[in-house]
Amino acid sequence: QNSSWSARPFVGPTSPLRSPPTSVFSSLLRPRRACRVIHRAARAGGRGAWIHARPGCMARIQAGLARSFRAPVKTTPTDAAQHLAAAAGARVEQLIGTVRRRRLAALGSTFAADAYRDGRGSWVLLAGDAQAAARESWVLGALEAGRVGAWGDKARLGAIFERSEVAVLTILDERLAKDIFGAIA
Repeated sequence: QNSSWSARPFVGPTSPLRSPPTSVFSSLLRPRRACRVIHRAARAGGRGAWIHARPGCMARIQAGLARSFRAPVKTTPTDAAQHLAAAAGARVEQLIGTVRRRRLAALGSTFAADAYRDGRGSWVLLAGDAQAAARESWVLGALEAGRVGAWGDKARLGAIFERSEVAVLTILDERLAKDIFGAIA
């Protein structure tokens, strides 16, 4: 059967979306069929394909997926890029939610700076609109060390942590921090 496929991100509690910075998982929905997920470990049954977020790969997505699935593909490079960005954003939000639930973050400039300086956390997450926090000396030092990432805005981070706003936080778990920064990249 040669039905058309379209790429859509799969994000959920069982999703293995721990990917290197240059690739993101995609699920493939076949009309009137179950969702198929392409696993990074390449251990899932059936046909699979990698979707890399690099411009060169995105430009060839239709041909690549059609070849992999031996079926016509409707997904355009623009659609795929939007799906991948949405999947990455959802994954980051999910991971930050895990940080919140496990209480593995030092929130706010003072607590985040203390946690970073005393070594309890070595990764700093900055809201995209946190201009004042971005100019603080400890954040600039973390930036020089390659330990700062920007994501969302103060209101979005605040909503995750059930506060009105969060401009900066230090993540206190190395593995979760690496997963978050890998999904942001």
